[in-house]
Amino acid sequence: MPITGWAQPSPQILDLFRRGEIDGAWVPEPWATRLMVEGGGSLFLDERDLWPNGEFTTAVVIARTAFLEAHPELVRAWLEAHVELTLWERAHPDEAKLLANEAIGELTGAALPQAVLDGAWSRQQVTWDPLRQTILDSAWAAYHAGYLDAEPDLRDLVDLSLLNLILESRGLPVIP
Repeated sequence: MPITGWAQPSPQILDLFRRGEIDGAWVPEPWATRLMVEGGGSLFLDERDLWPNGEFTTAVVIARTAFLEAHPELVRAWLEAHVELTLWERAHPDEAKLLANEAIGELTGAALPQAVLDGAWSRQQVTWDPLRQTILDSAWAAYHAGYLDAEPDLRDLVDLSLLNLILESRGLPVIP
């Protein structure tokens, strides 16, 4: 009997896939590549094909309003480091990939195999832009799919003012 809409942790999805208990999954990287490399699967749909310019939000930096108001200098320093690191990673992708995998190994006890790392890395793009519209579109899709009880009101979710000040100070394009 097919299972649909069945949320499971990614490691369990890989195990279920290997055992033939599920036929496919919608998972983030590196799990999509692990399903292909370690589970013998194939890519059915590349989500980048669903979004304008192939870009969509996968992770977002969030600060509570109260924290931002109490510690604006800390949030600014974090964002400055984020922009700096992103610029470095773009300039040194091979070294960044190696360092990321070393950190994964330290945090989880096992670094990713090279084939998984290379596949996953090829399908991600680092940016400081939260890609606001894709967050909004994802929230509305979740609402229409029944995952949210009420219509999402995200008008004030993304405040780019501090990030844009940092980008402008570096001569980088601001985010509209």
